Amino acid sequence: MKFKRILGLSLVGVSILSSLSRLTVTGAVVGTTQAPFLWTALVCFIIGFFLLLEREPDSGQLEKLLTRVSSEHVDTLILDSSAVIQGRDYILDLVKNFQGTVYAPPSVIEELKGNIGGYYIGRIFVPKKESSITKEILTNPSWIAKVKSLPYTNDEEKGFYRGELKDATKYLVQTEKHRAWKELTPLYNGKITDPATAAKIRKKWEHIIPNVEKGAREHGMKPVAYLKKHYRISKGDLQVMAHGLFLARYNEDNDLGRVGIVANDRDLEEACSIGYKSNAGLRGQLLYLKVENQALKAA
Repeated sequence: MKFKRILGLSLVGVSILSSLSRLTVTGAVVGTTQAPFLWTALVCFIIGFFLLLEREPDSGQLEKLLTRVSSEHVDTLILDSSAVIQGRDYILDLVKNFQGTVYAPPSVIEELKGNIGGYYIGRIFVPKKESSITKEILTNPSWIAKVKSLPYTNDEEKGFYRGELKDATKYLVQTEKHRAWKELTPLYNGKITDPATAAKIRKKWEHIIPNVEKGAREHGMKPVAYLKKHYRISKGDLQVMAHGLFLARYNEDNDLGRVGIVANDRDLEEACSIGYKSNAGLRGQLLYLKVENQALKAA
């Protein structure tokens, strides 16, 4: 990253100095034989400018992050796809330097692989700016060697995990976004015909409806399809939460450290809060660690 900034500064500097020097010496203007040179200088300037815009990660960020994890006595991390995307500048260093065990559930890996490339807005293909970085992370030897997928190793543990999937579902269906999907879907697909009932639902979800309709327009989708994709419980969230519940119980039974869900996901954060209320002991074993503005914060 530092190399790119130096290269950017060099390109900008060279383009400016060369242009000034050539114009001073020859008095050339665009439209003369010097125009190709000026266009080349302009291209160098633009490339250098965009290289300078690239964000350089805080060199002390990883140390702060690892210190927080250590102070909370966390020895197991579960990565959500949002952690990889939001913390892409340092998440790989976290994996390399964290002394405990790191998990990324199968559905999270599938979701990340799906983010490689881009998406369509109507008929226009929009490449995702984090695409190459995500691919670089997933194919890095350190990631491949250290990040595990499934938390169980035998059929008995798999049976316990299925039980945690049920609890994870119980917490996630209570989140606001899932409830919005459940109540707004029949409104948009025309199954609610009573005007009074429809008005009541619209009033209840008036803070959500504008976001749904805007998102649907931007992605060229119908509101029902947009709700299903972005508001219903995702496989990734379900597996991340189930991994957290399973490993929190496993670590407690085996006198191991705490478990941290690393994410920037409102649904997971809310599901953890719901879980804490349902099971008072869960707060001491399972932490939601929020990746935000290149910082890992305990919620």
